[in-house]
Amino acid sequence: MTRSYENNWTKAINKLINANNKLKDILGEDWIKKIYTQEGRTNEVQNAVEEWDQAFIDMRSCMAPHSVIGGITDENDVDGWRELGKRDKYPIIDKLEMARFHYDEQARDYDDEDARECADLLAMLLKFPFFQPDAWFKKEDEMKPLYIKGAGVPDWLLGRYKEAVYAYIYGFNNAAISICRSIVEGIIGNKIGYNKLELRRKIEFYMSSFKDEKQKTAVWNTNKVNTLANKILHDVSQSANDNRAKQALLITRDFIKTIY
Repeated sequence: MTRSYENNWTKAINKLINANNKLKDILGEDWIKKIYTQEGRTNEVQNAVEEWDQAFIDMRSCMAPHSVIGGITDENDVDGWRELGKRDKYPIIDKLEMARFHYDEQARDYDDEDARECADLLAMLLKFPFFQPDAWFKKEDEMKPLYIKGAGVPDWLLGRYKEAVYAYIYGFNNAAISICRSIVEGIIGNKIGYNKLELRRKIEFYMSSFKDEKQKTAVWNTNKVNTLANKILHDVSQSANDNRAKQALLITRDFIKTIY
């Protein structure tokens, strides 16, 4: 388990415990039933509820799809936390349009310069190229954290893997596939040394060092990532879709899990 993940997870859990204890002290053991009653309409209660809610958001952020969680033997033990904060629908664009309209009206009715700036900036954001937050959140929900049995992965791989995940989530599929290939080549290079051999030859050589068939398959499948990358890098008429990028990412994830 990575150190930053452990620290963030511990902070989130402690925040949840503190908020729970505070609400119990104020409202009693059945505080959940009272927070929307007259008794719960105090600043102290509302502040504690906000801390409680934020703790769940923080815990879910620890389970983001780029998170690499080491030392896991049974993914079911922790994967339930992924459900925290999920929604069936993310109407972010609609809410931003509502906010833009609100500030636009406020600017006109009250000659409010700050409101005018908010409205203008929201309008710019909504027209920004590739801005699709609703799709981003849904795609993020579909991707699980990366669980590995070992103690962790190299720092360079953590950053590169996160970049690949969010390139896919943001819809930059060609970039996601290219980064996945760089991960495959980087891992193999670190294991067998860097040389001028084609990546396919490196994959074959590295695969021969394994005896377990599942491990061999995971290594061999990285050829698909190499093939997908070659198509988009050497033929500008080719462009990857979401399915191809996700395929490359899942193969790369499986490869990382096998090695580490």
